[in-house]
Amino acid sequence: MNRELASAIDTLYDTFAAVPRPTGIGACPGCFGADDARGLLRPVPLRSLPATALAQYAMHVGLTAGAADDFRHFLPRMLEVSVTDGFGGPEVGFVYPEVDAFFGRLRFAGWTTWDPAEQTAVREFLAAFWHDVLTTDPDWTFSADEVLCGIGNAEDDLTPYLATWAALLPATHPAAHLRQQLARQHVNAFWDGRAAQLAQVAAWLAEAPAGS
Repeated sequence: MNRELASAIDTLYDTFAAVPRPTGIGACPGCFGADDARGLLRPVPLRSLPATALAQYAMHVGLTAGAADDFRHFLPRMLEVSVTDGFGGPEVGFVYPEVDAFFGRLRFAGWTTWDPAEQTAVREFLAAFWHDVLTTDPDWTFSADEVLCGIGNAEDDLTPYLATWAALLPATHPAAHLRQQLARQHVNAFWDGRAAQLAQVAAWLAEAPAGS
């Protein structure tokens, strides 16, 4: 994790610090039960909340559990976990949701209607993560493909992210690798329902330098 991404995560915690911790989580009991809720709502600082305590909530929020306000409270920790160790582990047996699916939960919470400072903090995080991925060895935890798809599931306009990508071609191998990968018609399934954003990427690919 580079310095810019670490700083963006710190900003998320600072910006959302005033969002109160929920006292309960509305959910389908079969998907998110009482034990899950107790683990999630334990009285510890948000940054100390174990990733495994967030796993079931992150999996089901926006689908069968959670509401926009509790999502906002847990968001800094969920975003931090999603780009570091992931939500899984031996205790839960999975690492999902991956970032290409999880970032789309921001739309469930109506994040583009939030306070401008909160929107800015989220965008700075997405921008820093995207830059980090495009300048890191492609054998790292995240592929640039899944991260771009995740951002496309959160953002309506990908212009600034495509500009970052263009600026890094052909200087960084991950950026060039993604250019070559998508030019071969590789399409992440999580683009489903985001036709306008995928069209932005396709139009950019038609004009972008091939890289190296």
